[in-house]
Amino acid sequence: MKFWWRARGALRDVLTLLAMLASLFLAGQDTIPIPTLSGVATPTPVAVFAPLMLVISVGFGLSRRIDAEFVAARPIHLLDGAWIAALVVIAVAASTVLDTSGPQQLGLIAARDTVGYIGLTLIGWRILGNHASAIVSVGYAIAAALLGYGAAGKTAPWAWPVAGPRDSLAMVVAIAIGCAGIATLANSSFLRAFRA
Repeated sequence: MKFWWRARGALRDVLTLLAMLASLFLAGQDTIPIPTLSGVATPTPVAVFAPLMLVISVGFGLSRRIDAEFVAARPIHLLDGAWIAALVVIAVAASTVLDTSGPQQLGLIAARDTVGYIGLTLIGWRILGNHASAIVSVGYAIAAALLGYGAAGKTAPWAWPVAGPRDSLAMVVAIAIGCAGIATLANSSFLRAFRA
């Protein structure tokens, strides 16, 4: 068990989560002007990109898996899934508290995007392998920021990371992707154990 904590970098994940929350608190309503293909710079909130810190940390932890874990006596895939789910729950709860307490009105964006980005990372882990899993989330966030805004400032339906904080469709899509990612993590570990 000690090896699992050390290999996954649990302390790194916790410190990254705290850094993410601190950046959300300090950024407040700040935005990052990102140029789009239409030539207009769109004000993308910092809350869209802050969850990527946690996602990259989780992706790095997953990249440190070894083949022996797939046939271990302990259910390592359940430990991974439980740890990632706990990180997401804490991030969502803390972001929501920031949103409702007043200092950060965009906390719901960070909460939603954390769930969706983690799901994309876990799906990317299964498709691309251990070392490139976080690329999916980072690439999707950048693509959504560059291409997701319409002419009138309205976001496209596929661009859930840059949608407004109260967009229910974006919330549903992010939760579905997050659940799919956790299911992918659990099922892929289970299936790999039988293939080894």
